[in-house]
Amino acid sequence: MAGKCNIIIIAMLLLSVSLISGANPSFGTFKKSNDVDLKQVCFINGTICDVCNISSIDYPNGTSAVEDIEMTKRSADFFYQFNQSEPLGYYKVNGYCTYGDDVTKPFTAVFEVTISGANKIGEGAGMTLLGSLIVMILVSAFFFILSWRLNSPLAKFSFVIIASVMLLIVIFYSMVMVQQNLGDFENIVSGYSTFFFVLKIIAGVSFTAFMIFAILVSIRAYKFKRGLID
Repeated sequence: MAGKCNIIIIAMLLLSVSLISGANPSFGTFKKSNDVDLKQVCFINGTICDVCNISSIDYPNGTSAVEDIEMTKRSADFFYQFNQSEPLGYYKVNGYCTYGDDVTKPFTAVFEVTISGANKIGEGAGMTLLGSLIVMILVSAFFFILSWRLNSPLAKFSFVIIASVMLLIVIFYSMVMVQQNLGDFENIVSGYSTFFFVLKIIAGVSFTAFMIFAILVSIRAYKFKRGLID
């Protein structure tokens, strides 16, 4: 029962990384302490709006960072550079654009500030990563059990090393996932691709160890058949 509860908790943590209000569009994700370039596009009847203003930018805790800011008009959009991106989390931007004397178009959007400036992994990627970790744990356990049943010291050593490396990778990525979800630590987007790169290396090492073991078994069988060993 406890094991099932732990799996459910981990799955909920992975799913939580993608939770954000779907009602508001996003300006994107930005790195902490860096300038945030906000770009608003507004066209009415094929013509760019006259003015776009930001009514307020709210910190993740709901307090206002700036108010009543006029965005800079460019050829195809309106631009404002926000430079108070210290707190981590989602910032809410409220504003409006005007066209002529009687047309007003309000807008509300968000942007996220993280330590790395990278997007968090989505639900699908999170579940794939979780499934990969579970498979690695099972494979690692298999190698550990197999190593105890083998008589060859080389085979024992090879399988124990492979299993140990796989377990270390599982522990490392589990720690990073927990940090990312509970503490807003650096993102694992880049680490996500690295994970599969390391996984391919482990698969290659495992295959090499298996081939060496198969060769040793074949040599031993050949010697036994020739009467060279008992």
